[in-house]
Amino acid sequence: AAAVPSLLTVVPDMDGDALSDVVTFAQGTDSCLVEARRGIDGVPLWQVTLPTPIHPSVNGCIKLVPRVTATGRGGVFVDIRKAYVAISETGAVSYVLAGNSDDPQGWPARVLLDAIPGPATDVVYRAPTQAGKVVLTVFDGATGLPRNATVVDAHGVSGLAGEVDISPAGDLDSDGLEDFIVHRTATSTTDTFAAYAGVSANRLWAFTITRTTSLLGAGRATMLGDVTGDGVADFSYSPEARRQFELRSGATGALVWSRGAGSTYPFAVGDINSDGVDDLVLADRHPTPLSVVGVDGPTGAVIYATALTPGGVGPRFSLVGDVDADGVGDLHLDTKGTDDFISGATGAVLRSGSKRVPVFGSLDGSGDDLISSEWVAGITTVRGHDGATDAILWERALSTNVSPMNAARLDGDAAPEVITSVFDQAPFNVLRGSDGAVLWTLS
Repeated sequence: AAAVPSLLTVVPDMDGDALSDVVTFAQGTDSCLVEARRGIDGVPLWQVTLPTPIHPSVNGCIKLVPRVTATGRGGVFVDIRKAYVAISETGAVSYVLAGNSDDPQGWPARVLLDAIPGPATDVVYRAPTQAGKVVLTVFDGATGLPRNATVVDAHGVSGLAGEVDISPAGDLDSDGLEDFIVHRTATSTTDTFAAYAGVSANRLWAFTITRTTSLLGAGRATMLGDVTGDGVADFSYSPEARRQFELRSGATGALVWSRGAGSTYPFAVGDINSDGVDDLVLADRHPTPLSVVGVDGPTGAVIYATALTPGGVGPRFSLVGDVDADGVGDLHLDTKGTDDFISGATGAVLRSGSKRVPVFGSLDGSGDDLISSEWVAGITTVRGHDGATDAILWERALSTNVSPMNAARLDGDAAPEVITSVFDQAPFNVLRGSDGAVLWTLS
């Protein structure tokens, strides 16, 4: 049987028409066919076949990652587990970053950032060395050559000790280039965080926290934008590690403020109290009742607190964009029984209803909108909904059991296109965001 195109991925403009394009891969027995197409009409641009030797856990391509090339055009990294293949806007293989078969986690971590002057997307690569240490190397995205490296001690004593996570962090040292934060589970009870300059790999700051549990590490840094007003993005980490939410300064690593119990997770929603500095919504997932708390970014002072009593179980919060068009991001609460949409500005429940998928853009020119799909008698109906009212803006019937996969601007207007798939595989349908018309299909 012919290989099925998978993981349609939107990348920056490759062909010079100022519109985003798309890339897919199709996995064969011993090779992976990577194909690029114009985003607006699906016309093929190029294809390249990569050999993919069998690995004990994964055979072949596992992920496509958008990149910007040295010319400023779009390209793609193809992750084939043991290597990272950089492909240019023309389909040429620019370079290959080889993996390390000794990596205890199976393959090196790759994190993208803009650390080196020039338009190309750069790469921080994690690979193990002997004696329990990890080397973090920054590779120039234009050439694939290493520019700098730093060694992190990954020794640990038990449990999760030895884990190393990397988070792109924006410009922490005000040099105009992106930096990164490294988290290490140092021992069964401690975690360390350290920031490194992307262009030099010099350490900017570091601190250690003591966990209240040996079971749950602090995890990678969660970047929250500039919520302290100093022009540098700030961050947090898993609240489970210390049974409270802690906001840390991206500029210094210092603790800014802390609040709440161990299940309090942050969402960056914008400026709630109109003081010119972004604020946070803290969502408590586990207590009864659930709650959302709007807090002032610089101080942690409570702006509002709202108790929630949804139906269903297993609460999960997520951002859905600004669905009520008030300038502040809103939240979605999924409890496997009801779906509640919550105002980020006030904490009020805007409405409850059926499952919706955010498109993080406007289909009708006002506020961020939502998508739904319904499969009945072999036909899937995809609908665009007004984010504020849930009114149906358009609907499109498709003859396969597909679901909305993602949304991206492909045809040049303001409305994001809706891409459907069957479990991330073809057939892919690209629906025009403004009216749901089928722009093109890939089977």
